[in-house]
Amino acid sequence: MNGLNISVREVDGVTILDLMGKILHRNGADDLKDQVQLLIQEGKKNIILNMANVIYADSAGVEELVSSFTTVWNAGGALKLLALTSRLRACSQSF
Repeated sequence: MNGLNISVREVDGVTILDLMGKILHRNGADDLKDQVQLLIQEGKKNIILNMANVIYADSAGVEELVSSFTTVWNAGGALKLLALTSRLRACSQSF
């Protein structure tokens, strides 16, 4: 599987992005950025990124996770990460 597939669903006023694949510099990070920006424009500011099926994130992918958090935070919302793999969890503790 190349890149990132994103499925969007809503549960009790929270938008959940089910991510599947890889979050890479040229394939995935921009898709995530665009999706988060679209949700903010739609007024959806409580977002969960379900990372259960993310198999890899390069440095650009991790950077986009941080950027997405900041974008949602600056819009007055909250972004949470769900089901991080142990490798991504270790990486996320750096920021």
